[in-house]
Amino acid sequence: MKKLLVLLVSVVFVVSCGDELESNTPAFQGDKDGSLWKGDYYSAAMDANGNLVVTGGKGGETVVLTIASTNVGSYSLGDGSASEAAFNNVAELHFSTYNDPDPALQLYPADGEITIEEFNLSNRTVTGSFWFNAFTDSGMQTVNYSKGVFYQIPVSGTVDSNIISCDDAVAASVTAQAAYEAATTGDANYSELCNAYKAALEAQIVSCGDANGVLQGLIDGLSCE
Repeated sequence: MKKLLVLLVSVVFVVSCGDELESNTPAFQGDKDGSLWKGDYYSAAMDANGNLVVTGGKGGETVVLTIASTNVGSYSLGDGSASEAAFNNVAELHFSTYNDPDPALQLYPADGEITIEEFNLSNRTVTGSFWFNAFTDSGMQTVNYSKGVFYQIPVSGTVDSNIISCDDAVAASVTAQAAYEAATTGDANYSELCNAYKAALEAQIVSCGDANGVLQGLIDGLSCE
């Protein structure tokens, strides 16, 4: 079936930790060792290595999420990961998912996950979720964050110009789809239009995500020979 519908991706963000986030209000929060921790301030920026760094702070405590990309998707934390979650407390102790626990404390290594739900290039904001278990340098102390959320955090500084917003990616897919569906297999440029549509769908996955696999299903169903 040649008529294919492009999934118009929208981000539905449901927060389950403690207090609900107010609509359209930037926020950074999570459950720290089982108790709600809500940041009083927050920021996001690209570092010199091209990582996205999202920070939330409350008094003398800070959570720093370093993410290896701005692409929508999930990033595992722990040994060997290019991404990191860190926590600094008022006693100036530094906890990180790069640190291993002392075997006397526990055998399970540091772990966690950061998910970028939306990177809105037009509004320069990022939205996502996280959880992690991190340890001090000595490995003798640990901190746990669960149900973590960063919502519409403003991104400052220079952002990779190759990144396109989800809205722009969807619009490009719709345009490519229309051109592809207007062609027939006998047209000289059929293969070119088909591959352009496939590339637009792949770019949409990068910018918008594809949690239910619908976009990948469309790509797999294209025969561009």
